[in-house]
Amino acid sequence: KATAAVEWCKTASSKGKRWHYLYVSYHLFQQGAAISIAELARACEPSLKRLLDEWKSKQLALPLEEATAQSQAEALFERVLQEVGVIHPPAKAVDLMRQAVQLLDYIARSEHRTLSAAFQPLLGPLDEYALCILEKQLRPAVPADKEASIAFFNPDLQGISQREQILLEKHQRYLRDNLVFGRSIQRLGTLLFCLEYAQQEGTHVGGVWQEVRRRFSLPEFSGLYKILQRVNEFRNTRVAHVEEPLTDEHEAWEAMRIWLSCLSMMAEHCQ
Repeated sequence: KATAAVEWCKTASSKGKRWHYLYVSYHLFQQGAAISIAELARACEPSLKRLLDEWKSKQLALPLEEATAQSQAEALFERVLQEVGVIHPPAKAVDLMRQAVQLLDYIARSEHRTLSAAFQPLLGPLDEYALCILEKQLRPAVPADKEASIAFFNPDLQGISQREQILLEKHQRYLRDNLVFGRSIQRLGTLLFCLEYAQQEGTHVGGVWQEVRRRFSLPEFSGLYKILQRVNEFRNTRVAHVEEPLTDEHEAWEAMRIWLSCLSMMAEHCQ
């Protein structure tokens, strides 16, 4: 064995390494070795006790740490809601709203500063509430007869500019897709266009646009139009299509408050 070890050492040295071996006879430390299972168990008992105590302390600390973190996260969520005057957040969206706030807080405290990711959970509720408002306000006016329904969504657009014709034709197709065929297309953008059309003075058109103006020109929709404008602009430039990375924490929190307020307002219009 000694000869083999020396030969292996020489081989290792040829590769730029040097190894040193120390041979100790077994009988020199044989006297301190345990000679029975009972003796070995007694020798291990102090180390085993330390391991068990450490495991117990960690098991007790984990639930406490988790409960503390959840409490802090919930306090943050409630504080943000209070700042925007939301007393009763919408039940259908409250979990996603809470998730968005907690995600923004986490990203803001981490090294990854892509703050726009925190708004992703809220994109779905925005579209869902937009469709809900469109259905509530416009679906009752849609004729049940097929031919009458087609005419309702294709009113006479003569007498208006070509640009306005193109816009109305596009959005009346979106309205029909959503309200008649159940195709979820451009829900948020279509609602915003309807609000804008109803709030602005212009040439009055019949069919679906007459109903849009009648329903969405009510004073109660003026506030929704203004806040939805801000949400949609932020959504299009900073979240859905990032033209400029969102790295400013103050800007992100301000936008989050606006989005939460907007969702709460949209939910109220769905009731």
